[in-house]
Amino acid sequence: MEPKHVLVLEDEEEVRASLEAHLVADGYRVSGVASAAAAISSVRDDPPDIVVTDLGMPGLDGFGFVTMLRHMSNFNAPIVAVSGRTSEKDQKQALKSGADAFLAKPVSRRQLLDKLAELLSGK
Repeated sequence: MEPKHVLVLEDEEEVRASLEAHLVADGYRVSGVASAAAAISSVRDDPPDIVVTDLGMPGLDGFGFVTMLRHMSNFNAPIVAVSGRTSEKDQKQALKSGADAFLAKPVSRRQLLDKLAELLSGK
């Protein structure tokens, strides 16, 4: 069975590398990108099974990115928003934008892997 493909959008290189390492160690195939533009291109070229995105980024932020994804006709994968912006307002906005889940930074490896498994299983 082919490993599930996770697209990780995180502008902070250290955080992105940590997320990627956790996911690869658990058997996922990971594409890590630093900008929404690169993420959109990646989605078109190699559609992921699930997306993990930061919310606070320069340029197009994670809210705008999630909204864009949800308006792409060929995109229907689950989206997990991961952010240090943990106010109730930000969490609600992430979900309203189209994210399926919200995890507050710093995210534990177990918390991330459990949420991905849950969303990929369709529960």
